[in-house]
Amino acid sequence: METIVNEIAEILKSESHFIAKEKALVIYLANLIREIITMAFEQIDDDLIGEYKKQGYQIEKRTIGNY
Repeated sequence: METIVNEIAEILKSESHFIAKEKALVIYLANLIREIITMAFEQIDDDLIGEYKKQGYQIEKRTIGNY
């Protein structure tokens, strides 16, 4: 969390124009949200894979990051 706060602070300090700050911040936050949601889906996938393996299924292939 500290890293995120530091990165946001750097964005706010680095841009001189308000609109540029806002744009850089929106891009940063959109990417951060995308990463968090991707991690959540990967966690769900891992849980589902575990459940299916318990039921005797075999997982042939899992693609990651091709969304």
